[in-house]
Amino acid sequence: MKIGVRDFTYGKFASGGEGAACVYTGGRMVKDRMVNVDYNVTRDSGRMDADDHPIARDNDITDVELSLELAQLDKEVAADILGWLRVGETNEYLEITSASPYVGIGFAVYEKDADDGTKLFRGVWLEKMQMGLESDSVRTKGKNIEYQTETISGNGLAVQTEAAEVTNGEYHFRRIMFDCATLAACETWLKGKAGIQS
Repeated sequence: MKIGVRDFTYGKFASGGEGAACVYTGGRMVKDRMVNVDYNVTRDSGRMDADDHPIARDNDITDVELSLELAQLDKEVAADILGWLRVGETNEYLEITSASPYVGIGFAVYEKDADDGTKLFRGVWLEKMQMGLESDSVRTKGKNIEYQTETISGNGLAVQTEAAEVTNGEYHFRRIMFDCATLAACETWLKGKAGIQS
């Protein structure tokens, strides 16, 4: 049973995806930011009929959408993931109209076994994403405190990560999952995916 999500991790896409493993630079793990994750897959399904019954089916993935609700979107993170520009050495950041960069995104899902209550973690890594801040709103502080979060969302890009995929001409949306007995092991795996040096 999924009971939580934590350890927002990302890396800037540097190379790969055309017959070689994806490589990332400038990775960061940002603590105390994850609120909610929505991961949605769109499939194009079809079937072949013969002799009055279906004889073949296919349901390829045609799109991957990711939405991350964050307790806070740090400006440095926005610069890395969304392509915001920092003005010199100041604290000013510009949101520009250029396309956001490609990034790898990961997080840890906290789970509990339904049978024996064992706790475990699952690392999730999405190989090549392009994110954006779709909308932004702020409400005035009223009589009661109301926390306001920020959501970034985007789409996945298909990659080839092995030579065999190049030969076959296959591109895949890649979501990698890794089960870990401890949070520390999960964090180590995520840092390795993001290219974060220990």
